[in-house]
Amino acid sequence: MKERVNFKMEEVPEEPKLSKVSAKDLSLLSSENPLDEDSPVSELRRDTFDDRKWRLSYLKTQFKSYELQNSFKKYTRKINHGYFSVFLILFLIVCTIHAAVLFFSTCSKKEYISSVLPDLIIYVCCALLCLIGLFVVDRIAKKYGNLHRMSLFALFVVFSMNIFVPWYHKEFKKDLTWVRPVYTCILTISCYVFFDIFSTLKALCMGLAVTSFGMLTTYFCTDYKELGKVVADATFLLCLNALGIYLRLMNEVTVRKSFLDRRDFITSTHQLRFEKNQMDQLMSSIIPRYLINKVVDNYIQKELFYAKNKQIRSKNPFEDMSSLLDEHDNVTILFADIVNYTKMTQQLNVTDLLETLNEMFGMFDEYSEELKVSRINF
Repeated sequence: MKERVNFKMEEVPEEPKLSKVSAKDLSLLSSENPLDEDSPVSELRRDTFDDRKWRLSYLKTQFKSYELQNSFKKYTRKINHGYFSVFLILFLIVCTIHAAVLFFSTCSKKEYISSVLPDLIIYVCCALLCLIGLFVVDRIAKKYGNLHRMSLFALFVVFSMNIFVPWYHKEFKKDLTWVRPVYTCILTISCYVFFDIFSTLKALCMGLAVTSFGMLTTYFCTDYKELGKVVADATFLLCLNALGIYLRLMNEVTVRKSFLDRRDFITSTHQLRFEKNQMDQLMSSIIPRYLINKVVDNYIQKELFYAKNKQIRSKNPFEDMSSLLDEHDNVTILFADIVNYTKMTQQLNVTDLLETLNEMFGMFDEYSEELKVSRINF
């Protein structure tokens, strides 16, 4: 670059802050007529409430096209972690209430205390297991990355307890033949909602297995053998499975939709940030930085005026320039050029030329900051 005589300018004033823009003004900027069917806002609303985006098949297709299956599995594991914690809390409360009701209803009858003592021990142990599970569920999820093992263990414990108690009273305690499985319903719903099972088919098989064994236990371990009652119970449990499938599918649609919305939000945020940085770099290379906010603010005010009044504030483009300019005394304007630029472009390839120019402009910017001068590119 051509060497010039050093000089000193007045310090650049601080950047003025942009004027505040209300939400109503922003809505005016986003669309001249928000109610217009062809406006961008209306198009965005139609895109948001599109029926296709609430169909499971369409959402799965989107996930395959974006290759988001692995990310979605990690996302659902975190959600299932919360669901399983809810199951532990719910089952802890149910077991505690069940044991308390059973104890206080039989404590006055000595002939029943010995009969229900194994039941009380089992229910209290299950409640303690739930309490312990609440403290170790975070460690297990962090160690294994999922709760498959813990979900299967919980299913096995509750299923065994649900089947064992009626069979125990049938084989060893003939005085309580009316005892039937009491946790079939909650265990069936848990297979679809609370347990960490990614496959809907596996959840369906587990739910039907719990239902079938619960019905068989009720039929063989109690006097509950009337055909009408058996059919009624079977119908109820099948409807319960259907409800579980419905809840699972609706939850999957909601989770997939929220995952895609979150992804779009993050993507648009990064895109907006990237475009804003590009705009700042472009404007800072053309005009001094302390003028950028003034220019942007002036542009916003013009757009607001046009959106409200449907007319241009001024036909003369230089009429409002006075608000953007500052007066300085004893100002020197320095013009700089690159020596042998044409020859350099002929000798260097594109990559080396860009690196050289970038280095030269960078050094020029550093010297400009040291000397407190403003650089403008033309």
